Amino acid sequence: MAIFLTGATGFIGGHILRTLSAQGYEVTCLVRPASRRPTTARQPLEGLPGVRIVEGEWTRPESWLASVAGNEMVINAVGIIRESRRASFVQVHTTSAIALFEAAAQTGASKIVQISALGADELARSRFHRTKLAADQYLMRLGVPYVILRPSLVYGPGDHSMTFFSRLARLPVTPVPGDGCYRVQPLHVGDLVRAVLCAVQRPDLSAVVADLGGGEMLTFNDMLDVLARKAGKSRGARKVHIPWRLMSLVALATDLLAGHGPITTDELNMLRRENVPSRPAQFVDLFGFDPLPFSMGVTER
Repeated sequence: MAIFLTGATGFIGGHILRTLSAQGYEVTCLVRPASRRPTTARQPLEGLPGVRIVEGEWTRPESWLASVAGNEMVINAVGIIRESRRASFVQVHTTSAIALFEAAAQTGASKIVQISALGADELARSRFHRTKLAADQYLMRLGVPYVILRPSLVYGPGDHSMTFFSRLARLPVTPVPGDGCYRVQPLHVGDLVRAVLCAVQRPDLSAVVADLGGGEMLTFNDMLDVLARKAGKSRGARKVHIPWRLMSLVALATDLLAGHGPITTDELNMLRRENVPSRPAQFVDLFGFDPLPFSMGVTER
């Protein structure tokens, strides 16, 4: 099977690509031109069996749309957590994603797999979630078989978010927004990739929107304690709780500094909302295996 994959140089996309290559798929990867992308980001892709690299700028669909033709399936794993002057949430999550979906439909793709995000639903407040939701809704109306995966916080080898939280947990005193009692359900990247493989290999998985969490629900405080104990702090993280009002000011300052700061308003809103699936049993029902509990999966990072 020939697959067109976006986001292959990213954390999630890279794991998907290596697994597809090992399974014998022919994968066309969209990457930025060498002049715009450090060569170190491309090196892990080069030489993988069955992998072909196509250069193009994601936010300029005309630079890569022709490469979608000839692929039986499309997987979109592009996403950003912060906007920049060159890449807005609307451009990255909505406009270019819709262009990809339309190209896949026009060229006869048998299925589109969209990596969205937990929280990209009708209650979404953040721009991150709303722009993901807009693409998801367009795909659901397109008439092509689809699987939309909405994972919780994804962690594993090469991640960024959990690495940041691990550094916080190792500090002598760990700052925590609010009371830290809001819930999270981190998902190991290996489990997400297994779900993607199921979506690719099983024709019966179609018209599916799946909220995915790991095998363990924790509070944010609990997650920091697990990370602290992994770093050798037997009593867990020593926390100082920062009032939401003060955190809102810090987030506003980060926004005004174009994202150069500890947390944006979007990120703060996502954290405060919580990050757990509404139907925990859906994962096993759809994919037939139990995702790793965080306390076990984090040892594999």
